[in-house]
Amino acid sequence: MPSLFSPQRRYDRKKTEDALAIGVALGVIVVFAFLPSAGVDLRFSYLPVAHGDLEDFYNPYWLRPLFEALAWLPFSLAYGLLSLGSLVALVAATRVFQGRLIHVLLTYPFFFLLFYGQIDALVVLGLALSWWALERNRPWWMGVGFALAALKPQISLAALILLWWWLSPPARLKSLAVPVGVVLASVLRYGWWFPGWWHHLFHGPLYRHGSITLWEVVGPWALLLWLPVFFVRLPRAKKLLLVLTVSALTMPYYQQHSLVMLQVFPIGWISWWSNVGFLFFYFRWGILRWIVLLPLVVYLRCLWRGMPWLAWPRMSGSPETRGKG
Repeated sequence: MPSLFSPQRRYDRKKTEDALAIGVALGVIVVFAFLPSAGVDLRFSYLPVAHGDLEDFYNPYWLRPLFEALAWLPFSLAYGLLSLGSLVALVAATRVFQGRLIHVLLTYPFFFLLFYGQIDALVVLGLALSWWALERNRPWWMGVGFALAALKPQISLAALILLWWWLSPPARLKSLAVPVGVVLASVLRYGWWFPGWWHHLFHGPLYRHGSITLWEVVGPWALLLWLPVFFVRLPRAKKLLLVLTVSALTMPYYQQHSLVMLQVFPIGWISWWSNVGFLFFYFRWGILRWIVLLPLVVYLRCLWRGMPWLAWPRMSGSPETRGKG
């Protein structure tokens, strides 16, 4: 009989956890699909672009065809398809980054993402595809990942630059073919949209109540958190996690549901901290600011593991961290 901590028992337990997480997520999607209040962002920010209403649309224009297609469907069906797509995307990304589904699908950011009809799961899928392609030296697929991840550049741009830099020089050029093609196609379809989009991005009315970034508290001083990134020595996966974490802490605008981007990594128990968001119904918007402790703890962990003068006794015997990052 296998022991409680045998590999077989751990594998069986993980399968049970995964089935539970996916089952709960599917149940939540079904429940939300029948709630008239669900899908606010999809209904009022994304689907209106099909009719030329861009007042609440802040994404690059190559996203517009997706919602122009969904606008042909009944809203409940469009919402269900987007929710199922988000679930599949996050399951795939969690597999790629070797996280745990219970740390992604049973958390407040994921439920918030589903309830409002947000697209962050597509961004996470793009990053996962880029990482998968980097590991296998497939620059064309990496370009597809870039195009998806850039749908929300404020949360993914720094990570995309890092991934692109890790490519060999010939592969860098190949990886740009798909993004450049997508951008050109959007210009042919919608005209020279960049000036208007750029102005709207910085001057449009943003809904800041759920923004958890430290920029909201200390302003540009938060950018100082980038300095250690240039000195830490970490394996590439952890370096990517660190860059995504600093983006969460320092961008001027970062909504808490975007934290699914960190939760698909194996960050452990701290992922559960995001569930303080469920106290929103008692403490309102103020409680969401405390979710910032999740990326902050991940940031400090990465520094501890990546700075030899802090973690020398353990790292000195850890060959995986030498000469990387």
